[in-house]
Amino acid sequence: MAIKEQITSPTPLFAVVGAGDAVVAKVRATIPSANEVEGFVGDVKGLPEQLKTVPEQLKVLPEKAQAAALEALKGLESTYSDLVVRGESLVGRIRAQRATVDLEESAKATETKVKAATTTAKKSAKSTKSAAKGATTSARKTATAAKKATTAAADKVGN
Repeated sequence: MAIKEQITSPTPLFAVVGAGDAVVAKVRATIPSANEVEGFVGDVKGLPEQLKTVPEQLKVLPEKAQAAALEALKGLESTYSDLVVRGESLVGRIRAQRATVDLEESAKATETKVKAATTTAKKSAKSTKSAAKGATTSARKTATAAKKATTAAADKVGN
């Protein structure tokens, strides 16, 4: 994929949005119920017996960790794709909301007004420049004419 395509592709954005949505769903799902709290208390009571089997479990831990890592790598691409789909769906829902549509319309109207104001300002600047140039030329001609008249008057007085 070319750099420009990588920069402009919405896929990573969709994946991030989907991940955020998944986190929100997980947080909502992790609030324990009363039954789950009672089950946890029961698990804590059986903890001493479970601690006796820890040495055997530690011996097989490296193999289990490696297998889990390989499994996680296999599922990574699938998870990324799922997050992209989820994010794209959420972005689609947000784009379809009335507030988003109203905001887009407002932005387009503002853009049109800015373009019109820019055009008006450019025309005004050009008109002002032309007027200033004309005034400068007129003043120069008037000054030249006044100089000639003054010189002619001075010559007549001296005769």
